Amino acid sequence: MSQIKAKLSTKKQSSPLSQLRKLASSAKKKKKPTWSPGTDDEEISPPEFPLANPNDLQDIPIAPRPAVFALASLSTAGELAAEEHVPTVSQAVTHLALLEVFWNYRERFLALDDDVKAFFGVALGWPAEKPWDEEHTEMLWKLVVEIAVGRFEAWWKIVGREMEAAKWDEQKTANGSRWGPGDGPSKTVTELPSEMLPPVEVLMVWHSFMLNPKCYYDDCFALGVPSMLSVAFPWEAIKNAIDLSTLSYTLPSEAEEFFKVSTSQNPDLFSQLKDASVSTPRLPLLEISCPACESEHEIQITPSGTQTGWLDPAFRLSCSCGFLINHDALCAERLRQDIKQVLSGGPGIRGTFSPPFTQGTTVNTQLKQYYVTTAPTVQSHPTVTSLLLPLGKTANAITPFYLPASPQSSSCISLTAAVLRQGTFIDKMHHFLWLRSPTLSAGTLPRAQIKYSNFFALFKMFPGETMVPTLDVDLFWHSHQLTPARYYTYCFLAAGRFIDHDDKLPTGILDDGFERTGQRYWNAFSSEYGGCLCWACELEWDEEDLGQRGWWDNRRGAKRRREWERRVTVAFWREVEKRRRDGGAPVGLSGLQKVLKDGQKPKKK
Repeated sequence: MSQIKAKLSTKKQSSPLSQLRKLASSAKKKKKPTWSPGTDDEEISPPEFPLANPNDLQDIPIAPRPAVFALASLSTAGELAAEEHVPTVSQAVTHLALLEVFWNYRERFLALDDDVKAFFGVALGWPAEKPWDEEHTEMLWKLVVEIAVGRFEAWWKIVGREMEAAKWDEQKTANGSRWGPGDGPSKTVTELPSEMLPPVEVLMVWHSFMLNPKCYYDDCFALGVPSMLSVAFPWEAIKNAIDLSTLSYTLPSEAEEFFKVSTSQNPDLFSQLKDASVSTPRLPLLEISCPACESEHEIQITPSGTQTGWLDPAFRLSCSCGFLINHDALCAERLRQDIKQVLSGGPGIRGTFSPPFTQGTTVNTQLKQYYVTTAPTVQSHPTVTSLLLPLGKTANAITPFYLPASPQSSSCISLTAAVLRQGTFIDKMHHFLWLRSPTLSAGTLPRAQIKYSNFFALFKMFPGETMVPTLDVDLFWHSHQLTPARYYTYCFLAAGRFIDHDDKLPTGILDDGFERTGQRYWNAFSSEYGGCLCWACELEWDEEDLGQRGWWDNRRGAKRRREWERRVTVAFWREVEKRRRDGGAPVGLSGLQKVLKDGQKPKKK
């Protein structure tokens, strides 16, 4: 359980329900410009900030400030404790920086310089004279992610074997038997060594994989690498790899060498594609086997000409034996093979290695009893639904583990789809850009840290209900899941059970869940749950956190002054960010202080 005891400042409302509705829709409304003519601004001159003194490092604004990374430990390594903590503010800041790196990587890749356009245009068979539109770039990004999944698979298997060898003695029970799923992760958390840090697109896949904690837990045991549950994101190594000014990501030389040697691939994805193409641009092919005759086939990742590709929802391929191969047929074949290994004494099918463990035992027992005399075949049980028929309603808990997944991945879920889904959250983090916010470490993240702790307490207060996080809570939730062993332990301590993170829930369930979560939160903690998270509103929250003001501070003039100061502060830091992106000379902190000291100036006639 978290040791955080502080409480959020309270804002009483006449109706929590109407307030939540307003807050839920606030993010959809167009924001006002930082400084725009209006009733209060018509006679006020917009601020002008002088350039920073280049000889005075204290005058040069930096966001985030380097000190924020030293507020608390970046490391999550060590023994699991009887009282686990939520992620630190420093870890959350590093996570924000990494999300910006992911955003930049996608945008830079899709900027489509001449080399990229020429290579992929030829490789995909797109006419050179045809302009690249949104459909082209969307398909290109899906293609890049699918290739990244293959690179992740190669890296993850090597790292998994390395970690298994290192942690073998830790993963034994008191009687010396091998650690099982019900025993939980190893009690010692190890961070990924910096020399094993992967390329950015591989890190992006691992990141998305871990944000499906139930599937990740299941896969680690099913694939024989349970030690990976105790391997945490190496926040310190990641911070050192990121240039906070350009938000570029550079691997240490020893990490580059490890990736080259262990995977036989170039650390740079585009360079690897060009190296493998020799003279004519070409893309890697995927290999699949016919479920009926086991013939091997090579297929395209994306549609090409008259052929469908793996990423095409209508993918199909006619085998020479007459069998029609599609996504559903391959999912059913994965399940058939897993059932056969259960019948021969194997540990279980996918979905039975993760909590709740009693359900997994029941599922495997039922399948053994049903198929004990005759193993399923393509003809007798052609679909996932028919294969899981003996489970009754429990089949609904297993089906998600047998949805279409990449042929080059051993994961039970589509990691490509997982990365694409996370793109929505990354876009939101980029939009709010808390990484550059003036209230990041003093207000926004400390408040979010407390909200996350409170949010998790709701799972225990209201078992069985779906709790929907706000964006700031979700940031800490995601950060927590990137240390799987600590997240697993915290779940049982704080919620009494394992809490999955399902980013596939439909909008209707999310909307209803958000409103209910907000009501529960208000009743339990007497604090707002939702709300606008822009820089200006976060600065206002900072003022609320200072406590009650005297009557003189609530006068109309004093309120307008504080609002003006907030707007000036936001305008300054936006100017700082604009100049960082444009490569311009920075404005100075002393200039901001002077503008605030001099106060509002009437507009020149």
